[in-house]
Amino acid sequence: MKKLLLLFIISFSISTFSQENQLSKFQKNLILVKNIDSLKTFTNEIQNIQKFNTKDIIPSINQSTKWKLICYKINGWNEIVGQQKTQVNRIFVSNNKDNLTTEDVLKIFDIKYNDSIFLKNVPLVYEREDFFNRKTTPIVINNQYLLLRYVHSYPNGNQTSWYTETNYYFKKE
Repeated sequence: MKKLLLLFIISFSISTFSQENQLSKFQKNLILVKNIDSLKTFTNEIQNIQKFNTKDIIPSINQSTKWKLICYKINGWNEIVGQQKTQVNRIFVSNNKDNLTTEDVLKIFDIKYNDSIFLKNVPLVYEREDFFNRKTTPIVINNQYLLLRYVHSYPNGNQTSWYTETNYYFKKE
C-alpha cells in the first residue's frame, strides 16, 4: 500500500511539473501591457468578444484549427483578515507571432481533445465547490474565438478569501 501511494505521489508530481513546464514555456512570451491606451484597446476587444451570441452554434473546430493568442488577462481580488482587499487586473500580450493548432493549445494546458469538451457559454463560478472551480475550461465563442478560462474561487475563508479569473483569448486564423 505504501509503495502504491508513493508511486501515485511521484507520478502526480511529474505530471504537475510537466504541465507547469509547458505553461511556463508558453508564458515566457507574454508581455505585461502598461500603456493606458493599449489597456483600453484590449479591454474593449475583450468586452466585444464576451458579448457573444448565445444561440446554439455548433463549434466548427478540430484539432488542426489555427489560433492566434490575442491576450492573456488575469483579474480578481485577494482579502486577508485585518487588511484591505487587493484587486488584481493585468493584461498580457504575446510577442510570439506563430499560430497554434487546437491540439497545441490544449496540450499547453494539459487538456485532452474531444468534441464535447468545448463549452458555448462562460460558466459562473462563485463557490469553492462549483464544478468549474480550479479547472481550465475551453469555451468557443461565435466560432471565432477560443477562451481558455481558469477560475480559483475561495470566498468567505476564515483568514483569507480570494477570487482569481485567468483568461487566454485566442482568435481563429
